[in-house]
Amino acid sequence: IVATDTFFATERDVGGSVCDQVFYGLDSHYINVYGLRSETDGPTAFEDFLRQEVIPAILRSDSSRMQRWGQRVLTIDRRNLIGTQFTEPYHPQQNPTELRAIRWLKQSIRLLRMRTGAPQAVWFYAASYMADIHNISADETLGWATPWSRRKGDTPDISAFLQFKFYEPIYYHDPTGKFPDTRELPGYWLGVAHNVGDALCFYVLKADTHRVIERSVLRSALPFTHKNKETAFPTDAFKPDFLTPYPPDDASLASVGTPETAVPTSFTPFSITAPIPVPQPPDTALVIPRRDHVTLMDAPDDTRQDTNVLDPSATGHSTMATMHLGSDCHYPLGPGTDLP
Repeated sequence: IVATDTFFATERDVGGSVCDQVFYGLDSHYINVYGLRSETDGPTAFEDFLRQEVIPAILRSDSSRMQRWGQRVLTIDRRNLIGTQFTEPYHPQQNPTELRAIRWLKQSIRLLRMRTGAPQAVWFYAASYMADIHNISADETLGWATPWSRRKGDTPDISAFLQFKFYEPIYYHDPTGKFPDTRELPGYWLGVAHNVGDALCFYVLKADTHRVIERSVLRSALPFTHKNKETAFPTDAFKPDFLTPYPPDDASLASVGTPETAVPTSFTPFSITAPIPVPQPPDTALVIPRRDHVTLMDAPDDTRQDTNVLDPSATGHSTMATMHLGSDCHYPLGPGTDLP
């Protein structure tokens, strides 16, 4: 049995998608995600699922017009002898896709964007990436098998997902560059291109035009010591424009990531200037700094509080010291104590 449902986004993806058709295997827990330019493309996503994955015995969905009454979906079901099940109106919990796939994908995409700084316009590639990670991860409810192995019958190869992180700045090979060009262009890693090239072919978001391409020859741009100083990343606050390339704000700004997470090309390490306080022994007079309010905390039992206002020093400043003293602790502190 395979369940399906549609979820929508408030922003168009760089690939043109405004919603996703999600398929969830009830036995394998496998998640498939297909981008749609409109909800009417749902039957096309269904046909792609059948030719790429498996023909299910039963397809479960809600009672939306496209999924229950659409003539294209009915024709596909009849041609492939697929049984149908539908949820009761206003009972979305009867569709496992909503509870176990779409809700998890939305939460994961939000967290992934917070961790990587990816813009909203790559939400579909984030959904595809998280679905891939889910499918190759062990599932406790499946006896620690992976959804991939339950559906396809073999062990998944995770090598492609160990090379880069989602939306990691990278350089990809540009074979059109002429000498003395470095033949490297900046971009961002968006996931594995499963049906293009070999097993290590990836989706890359071009940093200059924000178009998605597939490349297999690329390297990370994160280490500052390995940066291509001849090729700079433009600023990345953009809205996808499907007609004209997006011009960078300032090509001279060499930054990586979104403006909120921009990484400068040089930085000054943090330095700690505040001294670390050293505990005083019980029989040593405590020296109170000028203009400081010092609180000493000792044993929680049998405590009392003494407050002393010290006499003005030669500089004319006075200091108040509040001491919480235990029964076994004594600090000689009183009027007339000299200030530094």
